[in-house]
Amino acid sequence: MITALDQIRMTAADIASAASAMERLLGRAAFVGEANAAIRLNNMTLELVPSEDGSEGLARLAFTV
Repeated sequence: MITALDQIRMTAADIASAASAMERLLGRAAFVGEANAAIRLNNMTLELVPSEDGSEGLARLAFTV
């Protein structure tokens, strides 16, 4: 049984720009690493990863079961 949404993973061509936009949108600081960025919300994490083919958008949803 699914009990919660745990993580949303999105792809972005420019991680730094995407992280900055999400910081403004969500009002939270992003933790930017070498290959990705993450923003921790009260009940889930938004992860930004590089796009391999230039497309941007939703890549994965992870649930708590």
